Amino acid sequence: MFKTNSIAGRLAVSKTLGFVVGLLAVLSLPLIPVETTLEFKIGVILLVMLMSVTIGLFGIFTHHPMFPKWKMPWWFRGSLVGVTYMLMLVLLAKDAIEPFMSINIVVSMGLTSPYWALIDGAIIGAFIGYVTTRLCGEGDLPIK
Repeated sequence: MFKTNSIAGRLAVSKTLGFVVGLLAVLSLPLIPVETTLEFKIGVILLVMLMSVTIGLFGIFTHHPMFPKWKMPWWFRGSLVGVTYMLMLVLLAKDAIEPFMSINIVVSMGLTSPYWALIDGAIIGAFIGYVTTRLCGEGDLPIK
């Protein structure tokens, strides 16, 4: 998509993906019988956008800065950032997330802890990391 790999390209793609994923999450909330506030919905969109921007910026590192022999592939970087941001969401908004864990299908599967959202963060982060890396490259990208 981009003729030259660039940090700006990674940020543009990741920010757009983050907005789309966050908007899809908020638009799917009416399908779930849980009341949410407008602040929670806006917060989810902004959190996913910020997570995706972090994934976009983190993509310039293919090796750990302190351990140069340790290679970090796209799926590790994206999942790590996704889990970190979802952990922050669970810790800050646990009371707003707990009603989602009392839905019948969730209770029947035994996933009643809000910390199961960390898996969602890993999957979303890996998806954003894959698409961003696929379209814009990774590694020591030139700043243009």
